[in-house]
Amino acid sequence: MIEPLPRSVDAISTDEGPAPSEMVAGRSPGQVAWMRLRRDRTARISAYTLLVLFAIAIFAPLISKVMGIGPNDTFQDATNDIGMPLGYLGGISGRHWLGLEPNSAYDILIQLVYGLRNSLIIAVLAAIISTTIGVVMGIVAGYVGGWVDKSISWLIDFLLVLPFLLFAIVTLPLLESLFFSSRQAIPNAWEMGLIVFIFTVFGWMGTGRLVRGQVVSLREREFIDAARAAGAGPLHIMLRQILPNLWAPILVTFSLSLPGYVTGEAALHFLGIGIGGTAPDFGTMIFNSLGYMQTDPAYTLVPGLVILLLVLAFNMFGDSLRDALDPKSSR
Repeated sequence: MIEPLPRSVDAISTDEGPAPSEMVAGRSPGQVAWMRLRRDRTARISAYTLLVLFAIAIFAPLISKVMGIGPNDTFQDATNDIGMPLGYLGGISGRHWLGLEPNSAYDILIQLVYGLRNSLIIAVLAAIISTTIGVVMGIVAGYVGGWVDKSISWLIDFLLVLPFLLFAIVTLPLLESLFFSSRQAIPNAWEMGLIVFIFTVFGWMGTGRLVRGQVVSLREREFIDAARAAGAGPLHIMLRQILPNLWAPILVTFSLSLPGYVTGEAALHFLGIGIGGTAPDFGTMIFNSLGYMQTDPAYTLVPGLVILLLVLAFNMFGDSLRDALDPKSSR
């Protein structure tokens, strides 16, 4: 009897499954983190919420143009003799979806849109600048060591002792008086820049301390010794060898710092420190609404809910990002 010839290896692999080289597809740490983040329902909901809020802030001028209402437009004809909006629930109508502010007669929806825009501009700029400074200071302190490390650590400890609120109350009016007289109108962009400066001065220490600790543990690793043996200089090692291994804590720190700046900016405005004039902001709206909590509670409730939604979305996304970047984390 003639026995049939055995099948080839290719035929066997084709019939019974993929070849061994095709069975396992390697994934980078970034791909694994992205996969974990996409599977997280909390991350998706918070990310969609932030995208909507950022879109509203970016397209604030377009929303104002479509509605035909500017941030400084008043509607005194829609208020009574004592400045209260006519109609129900603070003057809600087809023209004014969230009603009008008492006395000033500003449209609340437009004030919220532009207040969200100003708040996000300040928070994002402060987070980017403070995180950058913290990363640079932390890498230099952790890698160089010696008196440089001691000096930067002392500076961090000194700034952490300073009271932020008292420093802001004293510094902001002082800087304004140095560049503008009492009769000059201070540009809103200037005051926003001052708030970003204050947040930057007090916001980089946490990132710097975290990065320094990571660098101290990384500088003794084998790949750093190999880079030194290959003739790499300190700048190359810090930027090309150490920094790529710090992206996970840097991203988490950046995402979690944003809600702190949002609430800090609103707190400064609530105390009358920050953007002056008629520039919309959440803190000023909440402060002005305190006298109308019984007669017009929606005036206080609406900006408070927007701040709550924004901060909650930032915190939830930051927690989900931390879990996705840490493979040992679990909910």
